[in-house]
Amino acid sequence: MFKNLRRCVVGPCATGGAIALLTLLQAGCGGDTVTESGTDQIGIEVSTLRVTIENRSGLGLRNVRAVIEPAGIQKTGYTALVGEVGSAQRRPISLGDFRAEDGTPFSARAVQPSAVRVTAVDMNGQQYEAVVPW
Repeated sequence: MFKNLRRCVVGPCATGGAIALLTLLQAGCGGDTVTESGTDQIGIEVSTLRVTIENRSGLGLRNVRAVIEPAGIQKTGYTALVGEVGSAQRRPISLGDFRAEDGTPFSARAVQPSAVRVTAVDMNGQQYEAVVPW
């Protein structure tokens, strides 16, 4: 009789506890979650063929750099140096222009991207950074 009682109580409790533990572990390991930030000064649009940067700061931007950040354990991003973007100007960048440090071109087939990060400096020296999820 006690065996049947133990099966009815312990089995569901153990299953529920395991599910709760896995849920907590998964939530704690969610490092690939990217929230949109900094897009009030620099607009970023991502499409299947290009990344478009829009200068919303009111001043010209220089040293503009866009980085496609990969998901997972790969830490090396794919960078495209844009240079300067004038006030209220939009600059499209082809995905083929993004390169890793070793010169490897970005390929959406080989890399699972998680976000696009754009950094820039305006003419007064103010630094900007914007991030949007892929």
